[in-house]
Amino acid sequence: MEWLKKSILVYLIIVNVNSIQSQHLIVGGTINLGLSRVTSKARISSHSNTKFTLSGNFGMSLEKKAGPKSSLGLEFLWVQIEGKETSGETALIGQTLEMIGVISEEFRIQANYFGTPVYYRFTSGKIGIKLGIQPMILLSASSDYRASGEQNNEPFEYRHNTRNRKFSRVEIGPKLGVDYKLSNLLNLRVDYFHGLTDITSNESRGERKNRQITLGIQYTFDNLEE
Repeated sequence: MEWLKKSILVYLIIVNVNSIQSQHLIVGGTINLGLSRVTSKARISSHSNTKFTLSGNFGMSLEKKAGPKSSLGLEFLWVQIEGKETSGETALIGQTLEMIGVISEEFRIQANYFGTPVYYRFTSGKIGIKLGIQPMILLSASSDYRASGEQNNEPFEYRHNTRNRKFSRVEIGPKLGVDYKLSNLLNLRVDYFHGLTDITSNESRGERKNRQITLGIQYTFDNLEE
């Protein structure tokens, strides 16, 4: 079913492009890579820390001039966000409350979304500044837990992968961006998304929220600004 979801998303992105052009909208494509982090109040241990991992997004954009130096825009994006939480050495306590070993832990969350950021863009020279909000619908989510170390003087390894995690279906938060005009058709862009939704609210007492910063390019299709 995962391939079907992606196929539907691609179809939604490319459908009716000709009708869009006839409305004098600026149509573009974008691809962005960067780092994401899932903040956590549901730590795997008292010594754990959340870390940035690789993530990204890609899709298309629609933009309409609102003034000589301003415009309103909408993007349709496939967004991948991943978070990693690690701990140092943690003591294993047995039934008699004595230490029986020491382990290190790692917990990863990965989520795929369909995002539709809406923004206002102001330009000055070659620089554009975007202020907006990005709602997202969850497509899929999974997690992976790993522990390794020593238990009862023996090597200890454990791994558990959970697919189809029941995270919050809707995510939303402000999105800020800056772009630089490299040519008439190509922009370099930097974006930051600050999620406000507790993504694990349906299955956890803790609180986890998405953060993502990306660097990418945006290509504007020729002759659409005329």
